[in-house]
Amino acid sequence: MDFTTLRPSRRPNQWLVLPPGFAGAATAHAESPIFPVTPRALIQAVKKLATDEPRTALIHGDAGNGQAEFVARSRVFRFPDRITVGVFAAPGAGDRSALAIWSRAVYGRRDFGVNRARVERWLKLLEERLGRA
Repeated sequence: MDFTTLRPSRRPNQWLVLPPGFAGAATAHAESPIFPVTPRALIQAVKKLATDEPRTALIHGDAGNGQAEFVARSRVFRFPDRITVGVFAAPGAGDRSALAIWSRAVYGRRDFGVNRARVERWLKLLEERLGRA
């Protein structure tokens, strides 16, 4: 997926986080923190965090291009949410990187805030594990 050309729908069942100053077509719901690690280390940390979550599986992940795709299923009805993560080198000196995360429901119009909560939880856990630049 190319985050620079991403154009999410207006449906309320999604949440998008982009790196600070990201030049793309989409408007983010929130901004990613800057992490004090390389993009490769960040994507590996995201993969570990995501696959440790219940009912969440890696569909596709390529550290070479800095992207990973996950599916998370709801507990009762097993409805799928798709989560696409991209990592980007942050401007400035040193090994620093930021995330683009797009979490969205596959079916329906409402998600009761599940996608937003997931992204916010992942960012908080990553900050606890990796720190913040």
